[in-house]
Amino acid sequence: MRDRAEALCRVTPLALEGAAPPVIAMLRGVAGELGRAVAGDTGDAAGRELALRLEARLHYVDKHTRAGLSAAAARLDELERRPGGVPLDTPGERELACVLVHSAAVGDHRPAARVAAVCRAVLAREPASSEHVHSTVGMLVTCLCMADAVEDLPAWLSVAAGHARTERAGVAEAVIRAELAAVLLCSGRPAEAEEEVRRSVDLVDDLADDSLLPGMVLAPVLTAVHHPSGAERVLARYGAAPSVPPGFGACLQMLRARAAVEAGDADTALEYCLDAGRRFERAGWTATPVPWRPWAVEILAGRGRWPEARALAEQEVARARRWGAPTQLGRALRMLGELSAPARAGELLTEAVTVLDTAGDRTESDRAVRAVAAHRDRAADPGTGPLPRTPRAPAEPPRGDDPAGAPASAGRPGGDARPAPALTRSERRVATRAAQGRTNQEIAGDLAVSVRAVEKHLTGVYRKLGVSGRAALRRVWEGGSDRIA
Repeated sequence: MRDRAEALCRVTPLALEGAAPPVIAMLRGVAGELGRAVAGDTGDAAGRELALRLEARLHYVDKHTRAGLSAAAARLDELERRPGGVPLDTPGERELACVLVHSAAVGDHRPAARVAAVCRAVLAREPASSEHVHSTVGMLVTCLCMADAVEDLPAWLSVAAGHARTERAGVAEAVIRAELAAVLLCSGRPAEAEEEVRRSVDLVDDLADDSLLPGMVLAPVLTAVHHPSGAERVLARYGAAPSVPPGFGACLQMLRARAAVEAGDADTALEYCLDAGRRFERAGWTATPVPWRPWAVEILAGRGRWPEARALAEQEVARARRWGAPTQLGRALRMLGELSAPARAGELLTEAVTVLDTAGDRTESDRAVRAVAAHRDRAADPGTGPLPRTPRAPAEPPRGDDPAGAPASAGRPGGDARPAPALTRSERRVATRAAQGRTNQEIAGDLAVSVRAVEKHLTGVYRKLGVSGRAALRRVWEGGSDRIA
């Protein structure tokens, strides 16, 4: 039995998730047998550690079912009731805690504050290494991003990335670079995040390994940064895989939605968003790595389908209140406020600004401040309806919704939004050509600069104009904006 347990623990959780039913049955059998054998035997530390690691793998393979999520939450309840709280002293205890708290988070069984508390405690005890990507410990990165609690992750992940680079562990470094990108996005550092995504995508291109792991981390991140070629490469590599975990499949749908929005095809983007939502819901995931419902709200509103947009926005506010992370709640309040009549809008938008004042990323806070300013203008003309909207890709995994970052206009409750920063001369030259339909390569040749320089200028343009890609940029240009001319 010990030999089988050790062999199963050498298999990564992801590999077990896609294993054949007989393998899963063997995992359940060995885990149950070993768990009973070591129960109450405080002298068998090695056996207990094996049992914990097997239990973590069992909960991992069950995390895409409602029953599995409920079982994980019940197990976490049991551990939290212990005198010292959730045990985290050994690697096995930390592996189990990470998968349990992740399941409790996505299944809507714990608020953000309690999830973050357990994850921070794990992070304080877990040495930074490249090995975390092959265990359940990597799940704490997603949890902390979702909970607006990423302050300790950049340093930890940077050390882990250094180990992976030294070890020439390509899969691990690709995953860690993508994790870093997600954390940097949550910290309001989109330019640095984009660079980490570029490095991650390049590493994936060089991999002979067919592991799904890098794609599972990259897909949600790529919905939030402007890297069209990266999205295309990830979809080309993983999009046709015969079988992927449900959560990954939903994230790939969201990546396709991003591509459709950038191509100006809002209807197709909406279908992808709603399909992703159905996949998440079938798995019992209420909180998700990418905000499918806010995306759908934006697109529905942009198509003038106000009742549907409001209904989804109401659902998102209710969900975000239960979860309690400032960025998700503030964003939901802002979106619903923008869709509401003036009397209710003022209350919702004011609350959004107040909530977002405690968020780590200022991007959504700035958007809420600008929404308050727009509401004042709207309130001055009682005959106006909801704010007119253009479909865009609201993406900031695991929680934001402005792909290239919004104009950097800081604000406080009751304060006026500052004017968005002006484009530089180089940005205007690139923006004009991009809006005319020129490719990056053509623009680079015309301006005698590198393609990379064009991409960096475009990122700045999208951030300053608050647009999601070329299609939205073209609409701004065709509208005669003097900010591009």
